[in-house]
Amino acid sequence: MANRNTHFFPASNSVINNQEVQGLSAFPREIIIEIFRYCLPELPYRPNPRMPPILLTHVCSSWRTLASQLPELWQSIRLTMDEGESPFASASNPHFQRSAQIGNPGLKVLEQLGLWERNGDFRPLHLQLDLPWPIGDPDMDDVVVKILTDSSQRLHRLAFSLYADDANLLDALAATNYPILEALEVTFQMAGLEWDEITATASLTAVNAPRLRRVMLHAVPRLRLDFPWNQLTHLEVKQYHPPSFFRFIMTNCPNLRRLALDLHGPFITSGETDSSRNLIVMSSLRKLSLNLRKFEASLFHQIHFPVLEDFRLFNEMGIYMLPWVLPFSTYQTHIISQLQCLRSLILGNQTTNTETILGILRSTPRLVDLTIDSDLGNYTRLFTALAYSQTVGFDNIIVPNLEKFSLTIGFAGGVRPLFFATEPIFHMITSRNQISSQKEDVVGDASSDRPSRLADVFLYVADTNETRHILDSDPRVALFSEGGQGLNFVCQLSADKRAWREMMATSSWTMRWPSSLPV
Repeated sequence: MANRNTHFFPASNSVINNQEVQGLSAFPREIIIEIFRYCLPELPYRPNPRMPPILLTHVCSSWRTLASQLPELWQSIRLTMDEGESPFASASNPHFQRSAQIGNPGLKVLEQLGLWERNGDFRPLHLQLDLPWPIGDPDMDDVVVKILTDSSQRLHRLAFSLYADDANLLDALAATNYPILEALEVTFQMAGLEWDEITATASLTAVNAPRLRRVMLHAVPRLRLDFPWNQLTHLEVKQYHPPSFFRFIMTNCPNLRRLALDLHGPFITSGETDSSRNLIVMSSLRKLSLNLRKFEASLFHQIHFPVLEDFRLFNEMGIYMLPWVLPFSTYQTHIISQLQCLRSLILGNQTTNTETILGILRSTPRLVDLTIDSDLGNYTRLFTALAYSQTVGFDNIIVPNLEKFSLTIGFAGGVRPLFFATEPIFHMITSRNQISSQKEDVVGDASSDRPSRLADVFLYVADTNETRHILDSDPRVALFSEGGQGLNFVCQLSADKRAWREMMATSSWTMRWPSSLPV
């Protein structure tokens, strides 16, 4: 392990060696440092004497000295104004006695932040600031502004959750310089309010943040968005905007790598889709997720995604969709032509059928992960077409590299045995999984072109008398569900798609920033 002494410790005589760390004297100092670091919560955690890093300072004086001299232990903190949940509203906590004595939650959070500032040696900070209900106190407004301004030089990642009526507090962002801020997350809590009841407005103008790369905005009411757009590499806006906003992002964010947007109509008219529109090439965009209330393929007119690897298209309402049908329209053909590099595809709540899906999949030769939520009608035809056979060969099989496959079945009026049966399902699985390859003794045989990569299959099936009878009558359903042989098979019956939608909602890749961002 590399020696990190100069990185962690100030050059002073107060630095202790490993012999002085009680209970850990047998370990090299570098190992002790790593042990302390791995004690930290993965995400910003509210200061708590029962949790690191404060917990480490309560063991003994030598641990307190060491923990206080490790800046990396103090680079992540969650602050909240909820005094009722405070774990240190008592005189027993030496770090925050003054705020506990006077019962001042504003002073409390400032003291917490001050401790992190001192022990963190003013290194880059990941700050999560939660204001879950209306502050209703001008003094507390001042505390929030003070936190944002006093920490501005150190803030590297900022997650800001506040009540919608306090949106004006974001003005502090526009009035301050953030020289090393790289990631900004803003979430508004509606707390039962309707959109038309929200009276506050906020202007989040282009902050002086030369290193800002990642922005995530959730439920932003009447918020004027203005960022250094051309710097952004990651953007997520989870509040409905008109389709023109998508065009604006495509035009002004040429360096995007990941984009997730919620959009709703009205859409462009035929008169707006002529050749006068400038061609836009998103040469860095690898992941695109769109949640739409309405969708028309013309949304993508004159926009190219030459390196797109992950495409997620959701339709919240399940209606007002331009169906995906053969033959494809000019706009649909344009979208499909962008999928040559695709490795992951999710089609959520779409209007399409089996033949159309197969037409799309023939244009995705590199696809590894496929999720389909649509009433396909003929599921037997889908599984039969995806199965491997020697007559077709590896080069001609649809999505030959498929590893993960998820599918909803029968939620739009049930299924008929002719169009849904277990035999095509298991034939497709075994033809693409190492189970069959092992039986034929061809695993590792260079002369075999059998695709043996399929390892995860998830079928989410409408719970009806027909589907239950079909699944219960085949013992392979239970056998394959037991796992083994390199296959994870799940077949779940459900009366509705609520659990499926929850699973899709938690699959967002932009909502999870990396645990650490380079400074």
